[in-house]
Amino acid sequence: MIHSVGAADAELLKQDTNAAKKAQIILNHHTPPEDAAKVFNETKPKLAVFTHMVVVATDPKYPKPTQESIVESTRAAGYDGSLEIAR
Repeated sequence: MIHSVGAADAELLKQDTNAAKKAQIILNHHTPPEDAAKVFNETKPKLAVFTHMVVVATDPKYPKPTQESIVESTRAAGYDGSLEIAR
């Protein structure tokens, strides 16, 4: 299963700033890793692949999520099957 995913720093999203609002607008159109984990757990693919990884960094004070942190979030949400990142 090929799935898109989007992520931003959680602390950034808690702020009441234009940067946080821009980040949230972008993420409203992309699946967070935790929701992707739910989809993968329901569908049980032989291989899950993240593609079109949208990493939102609208404020330099907050770290940009890495591919590794997105995979970690997916795993923390309960998906333990095969997972790759498309390149």
